[in-house]
Amino acid sequence: MRGDQLKKRALLARALVRTTIARYQTNCQMNPRSLKFRKNTYGKPEVEWRNEDNFGPLPLHFNLSHTSTMIACGVTVNVPIGIDIEEKQRRTKNNLIAFARRYFSAYEVKVLTSISEPEVQRQEFIKLWTLKEAYVKALGKGFLAVPFKTFTIRFRNTTTRDFHPPGSSVSEVFTTWYIWNINRETTSLNVYE
Repeated sequence: MRGDQLKKRALLARALVRTTIARYQTNCQMNPRSLKFRKNTYGKPEVEWRNEDNFGPLPLHFNLSHTSTMIACGVTVNVPIGIDIEEKQRRTKNNLIAFARRYFSAYEVKVLTSISEPEVQRQEFIKLWTLKEAYVKALGKGFLAVPFKTFTIRFRNTTTRDFHPPGSSVSEVFTTWYIWNINRETTSLNVYE
């Protein structure tokens, strides 16, 4: 992607964030240009709210992601959000399993190596990478603060109320996150740390 295309996409993304957040404010009376941003200690952008007498801003969280053809912006109230989008047809240049061994947990590598069809394996790899990136973005930290290898993505068996993956114990620490794909399907996801 050329530099001018990157600049244009960044400008569109900033405009999308500003207008989306401004719409969440009471009666849409906030001018999107008046919003100020800062970065947290890990570099994630946040809205810098000014506390004025009659204005109590909503505790909004937002996140952005973009590809060469899409820009996604998500805004939530009171809960963290992380978004990552990837092109469905994105090609990988490296050996997937070698790359997965470097960045994914042993469980995730085992899942990938159990897939014999190369295209299905590639799609599963992209899905895991996207979920891991969205999770780290929701935490508000970043890849260096939360390396992908330090947590495991496992899909929850939705037919069972008490979910304990094979080889896990009840005391194993996990958090449940909810994900939505572009088709608006909801999936429950467990992240093990």
